[in-house]
Amino acid sequence: MTKRFHVADNDEIEELLLNKDSLNTKTKVQQFQFKFFRQFLEEGGRENTKFEEYELSELDAALRSFYAGARKSDGSLFKKSAIQNVKYGLKRYLNEKRNIDINKDNEFTKSNLIFQAVKVDLKRKGYAKVDHYPGISEEDLQKLYSGDTPVFDVNTPYGLQFKVWFEYILFLCRRGQENLRTMTKDTFRVKKDASCMKYIYKNKDELDKNQDLWQRPKASFDVGESTWYCKIVYDIYQPFH
Repeated sequence: MTKRFHVADNDEIEELLLNKDSLNTKTKVQQFQFKFFRQFLEEGGRENTKFEEYELSELDAALRSFYAGARKSDGSLFKKSAIQNVKYGLKRYLNEKRNIDINKDNEFTKSNLIFQAVKVDLKRKGYAKVDHYPGISEEDLQKLYSGDTPVFDVNTPYGLQFKVWFEYILFLCRRGQENLRTMTKDTFRVKKDASCMKYIYKNKDELDKNQDLWQRPKASFDVGESTWYCKIVYDIYQPFH
């Protein structure tokens, strides 16, 4: 009889954790992981922080100390998911560099036992829960739509663009500003409900990689012109001036 359920191993679970983010986010996270481990080794008094060159027994010992002693810059403990991501990033990196697996190879049994103990300890101390950002308050929403601020002034190119971005993130986007650059007009669809009212829904997942959707609006344009935008590239994460 074919089994209905699949029992995921640790590698599959960690792969899901790693792939939940966009490519840009993953690159930044991986850079942090390597730098963070090197900083730990340096602070621990090691002259050689090139852990890629360590003997397996030395690397196992370094990982044991790292899992047990990893802390944020303010000295507080990491979340369970954060330390899992760090470990899996190191695992992928070392697998690519030296074809070793710090999760499965027998040489890393001791460090893996410490890692499991650290996860249990973090869960017991309440560091396994997920913290969500607080929702925007009704008072702040009223301020934005009151007309007392130019932020959502649809009679200006920037105001219209801000309003579109905000409402997209508020109503359709689960990941904040991530992946805005990857969207195209095909990301969205327009349909009618039972009362013939039109509504917009997302046709593609946030992690789909497509061409850019957003262009920069002209500071001014004639209503008779066919093009209201220009092709100047700018960073959507920076405020307009």
